[in-house]
Amino acid sequence: MPPTVMHEEQKTYLFAEISQNCLCVSAPLLEKMSFAICEQLWQFGFVNNHTRTFSPTTGLCSVTFRQLPALEIIRLAADAGLDCIEWGGDVHAPPSLGADSLRALGDATREAGLSVCSYGSYHRLSVSNPTELPAVLAAAKAIGAPVVRVWAGAKGSAECTAEERAAVHAAAREAAELAAREGLSISLECHPNTLTDDPAEALSLLHEGPPEALGMHWQPNQFHTEDWNIAYAKAVAPRVRIIHTFHWTLDATRKVVRHPLAEGAEIWRRYLAVLPVDAPRLLEFLPNDDPAFLAREAKALLPRTALVTGGGRGIGAGICDALAREGWAVAFTGRKPEAEMAERLAALRALGAPDAAYFQSDVSDIEAHGPLLDAVFARFGRLDALVNNAGVAPSVRLDVLDTTPESFDRLLNTNLRGPFFLTQAAARRFVADKTQATIVNIGSISATVASVSRGEYCISKAGVAMATSLWATRLAAEGIRVYEVRPGVIHTDMTGPVREKYDRLIAEGLAPQARWGEPGDIGRAVAMLLRGDLAYSTGQVINIDGGMTIQRL
Repeated sequence: MPPTVMHEEQKTYLFAEISQNCLCVSAPLLEKMSFAICEQLWQFGFVNNHTRTFSPTTGLCSVTFRQLPALEIIRLAADAGLDCIEWGGDVHAPPSLGADSLRALGDATREAGLSVCSYGSYHRLSVSNPTELPAVLAAAKAIGAPVVRVWAGAKGSAECTAEERAAVHAAAREAAELAAREGLSISLECHPNTLTDDPAEALSLLHEGPPEALGMHWQPNQFHTEDWNIAYAKAVAPRVRIIHTFHWTLDATRKVVRHPLAEGAEIWRRYLAVLPVDAPRLLEFLPNDDPAFLAREAKALLPRTALVTGGGRGIGAGICDALAREGWAVAFTGRKPEAEMAERLAALRALGAPDAAYFQSDVSDIEAHGPLLDAVFARFGRLDALVNNAGVAPSVRLDVLDTTPESFDRLLNTNLRGPFFLTQAAARRFVADKTQATIVNIGSISATVASVSRGEYCISKAGVAMATSLWATRLAAEGIRVYEVRPGVIHTDMTGPVREKYDRLIAEGLAPQARWGEPGDIGRAVAMLLRGDLAYSTGQVINIDGGMTIQRL
């Protein structure tokens, strides 16, 4: 892995990130902090882009579909739910098209609800005729693109002579100055066989202009390792304007093989963790250049999203926190007004969630399930996991001889009926979209451990256990895994009224692990299931109870 070279701009950027997001670091200490320590914080992820609150912008490089007319590309991008287009300067939007036609193409893009995020020129610094650059910039202005992609020469850093390298640097400086006068920004294509094939060379070149005038179109280099690409991405992150996304590997003959982007989801999560979250993510090089893949590939640009019912407090909050730490976008529900969830949302983003949203919704209201799912899909663009956590306990614990129909119905409606039909509604969408999702039901040891002072609760959780088996059996063929997590005695506001009782029972040996469970214990179990760690498993019960349900003498 090449060493990460830090320039003054990066150091300033890092100090700003730390001062805003690391509450334990005082301002005087920041002033004295060495650049080496700052670099280590960056390298080990203590300073990252997840603390920002931007939602990702997704788009399409028009050259992905060179064979299609521009208006068809606009239609495809809009139908796929993308946000923007980078228009290719060699096929769909060449300068020779003329200002009026380019303006009309930009207008058509915006009328479809899309923006023009970049003009993808093929101008090569110090190689192309410099007199062509003004026409390229004029084309970008006409179409409404704020950023113009150019190439850093035509030779790799190892092949360039000192004179050739100096010429590329001079051309970059001149291009940035000329673009700035036009209100535009130049962005260097990160590509083999140019001066951006090495992170140190790229950083040196980028510093020929100020950040607002000279940036980078970043993409992975398939001829290097994942770690090398991540180190490169970290080095240039403050200057990245656009991210080109695709998933390529090399076969035994080192020939490029294109794969669906979803197959590279894990490595792209690593890349995106160190890149600016506000940089548009553009699809490029679909498998077989087939438009039929576009909607699926567009979905892969967005972060994995989990919906957690009852996620504002207790076990639900512990689940949301664990998922945020693993980079999931988190949607959660509850009955409280949205205004009361601002701190929870900020906390989730600070923990690492690329996006988070709260939806006021009562799981027992079956008519609200469809609108809830519509809102989640509209907000996040995808849904990959459902965690049925919301539940209630009896308002008053009564002997089963005294259980009331009202209490029975209230618990069954919230703990069993609501989650069952929410799962049904979500599963229908997963099946229709061919989403290999994960569903986790939060049950309870009360599914099998009788408690005669809250029989309606035990019955509701026994029903959840059977619902888990039913859904797991039905959905396995669809690639959807279903699990039940059964908490034991967990320290939440629900168990607050009986804390003294369980303190005594725990001290007397209620469970081999003599402590209360915490919401984080459940959260980590759910995160493990959503990661896919138990891929050859479905319908299983995961007991998180400190060994309480072990049969003992």
